[in-house]
Amino acid sequence: MLSKLATLIIFLKSSTGTCFLNKNRKAMKKTDFFLSKNKPTTSSTISDKIRKLISDSLDVVYQEDHKIIANIKLQVIDARKSDTKLDKKSPLYFFFHFLIRWLKPKVFFGGNLIYSQDLGVNQLDSQSRNEVMFGFAKTFPKEFVNQLKGRYGLLALPVEMSQSKMNGVIRSSKEGGLLPTEPLMVMEMRPHWKKREDYFKDLSSKYRNRAKQVLKRSEGLRSQSLSLTQANSNEALLQQLLHNVLEKSKTKWVTPPKHYFSKLKTILPNDFFIEAYYEKNKMVGFMSFVIENEQLNAHLVGLDYTKVKEKALYNRILLDLVFKGIDHQIHTLHFGRTATEIKSTLGAIAIESGVILKSNKVFINHLLFFICRFIKAPAYRLRSPFSSNEK
Repeated sequence: MLSKLATLIIFLKSSTGTCFLNKNRKAMKKTDFFLSKNKPTTSSTISDKIRKLISDSLDVVYQEDHKIIANIKLQVIDARKSDTKLDKKSPLYFFFHFLIRWLKPKVFFGGNLIYSQDLGVNQLDSQSRNEVMFGFAKTFPKEFVNQLKGRYGLLALPVEMSQSKMNGVIRSSKEGGLLPTEPLMVMEMRPHWKKREDYFKDLSSKYRNRAKQVLKRSEGLRSQSLSLTQANSNEALLQQLLHNVLEKSKTKWVTPPKHYFSKLKTILPNDFFIEAYYEKNKMVGFMSFVIENEQLNAHLVGLDYTKVKEKALYNRILLDLVFKGIDHQIHTLHFGRTATEIKSTLGAIAIESGVILKSNKVFINHLLFFICRFIKAPAYRLRSPFSSNEK
């Protein structure tokens, strides 16, 4: 799969320079960490900028025969400092409670925990993203976690793969486990959708009526795009509405810091958008999204849950994301995870996915291997809303 001659170089950004870790022992002395100002040039993506606002990060460069194949982006979460929240209904709750609460590892997540469209790899060659992730997990070097000074480390790398293909991919218990997750919901925008009516025409009568019912129920809501000045003055309210959603969520690994929205709006003035929803003059919700490379990527939302049923607020937000995609004439709309069935009623399809889990401790890997094999992917039902698919 990946060449044994591959070299993994890890760049740890710090105030003193860049830290390199090289797996090729013959080319190095016993000390595997050294500072250098000469790092390969990689473009800073929008996800990189979001990641820097949230936590520490690592850039992993995969090289083969001295040629850069791909860059792996890791988000570093310290369980000692994180306000991690675990799903108590999950079959894995007690295991992860032990792993996170008691062992308090440093967790290295591939991609971006609050920007799920980033799956952790910037491809620079033809190798598949899954190959790069599995190759990196297998060569997960002991030196990589020596910086932890004896602490536990956990590598969590996302892959796009159906559960039927997951079993058997990781064959040795020393390699950790492969955990199925909720699918990513992605919608391909049709070229002839120039206005909202074009989208409605393609829906079957059943789902067209549902969409229009959402608009009717939410008639009392007024939406407004927030400028940087408005985002700054409404930061506390945006954070409170987001807090409502995070408290309702089953799991949580990170919480965006104070002034997150105004900071991101400052960094991405033309790419990051915040749409606030008002009932009379009171903000009752918001959605945020990023437009990048002709894609609209849904970001964080905030809700006043008293309006979710009364005004169909969440459904209105999802429908407005489709409208924003049409207005901006993007090619692909990334809804992210969760609410799988609702998003499919708008036209999104599911991309099955999972997470490779690998620890620096062998006994943890044995546990991950056996536990993950008995975990089933979350159940969901997909709808076919377009008229050509109507049953």
